[in-house]
Amino acid sequence: APTLPAKMFLPTHSDLSRVVHHEETGLICDYCGDECWIAIAPPGLLRARSHRWKLIFAVASLVVALGAAAYFLSGALPVPFLPAQTNCSAWDEDSCLARPGCHWFQRAPVDCPLCDRWFGSQASVTGCRDWDLDTYCSETIALAAASKGFDLRSPEVRSATQSYEIVMGRMEWENPMRKRFVCNIWCDFGPFGMCSGQPKVHPQDE
Repeated sequence: APTLPAKMFLPTHSDLSRVVHHEETGLICDYCGDECWIAIAPPGLLRARSHRWKLIFAVASLVVALGAAAYFLSGALPVPFLPAQTNCSAWDEDSCLARPGCHWFQRAPVDCPLCDRWFGSQASVTGCRDWDLDTYCSETIALAAASKGFDLRSPEVRSATQSYEIVMGRMEWENPMRKRFVCNIWCDFGPFGMCSGQPKVHPQDE
């Protein structure tokens, strides 16, 4: 049998990528260059070493996870995966805008037969909400009209869309400033251009 170097050691976790099996001796060796130069351990011992490192790593990960959970639950920091829900339960504009993150959605007090056909009582598209303004005009109003077979290029449809208004509140409840918008239809140039609903500044605020 070939003579093995006298130096013997067990590898750290990072050494395992270079470990090979020495066929002549049946030992596990640390491979470096073109020869198997340091005998490490029989295969069974090396596997036990590897499993011990895996166990230590798993226990350490569990300890870190439990510590982080305890830190968040103690109230030191807000829990990032449990966002606070915006409470927009209000029945009038002033009460609604006093709530941070809430906006007032309304239909203008004008005669609008198409509005009645689209949304009936209007309860589903008006009131105090935390909706996004762009999504409200493009999907809630314009897309709903288009899905019912109405042409968004039609002047009547454009006029009806502009009946829907938004009063935007501020994140700071004590801020008295308010921004007013109306929904409008914008179409790309050309007879086949796409049309979509978008908010624009209310004519009163221009």
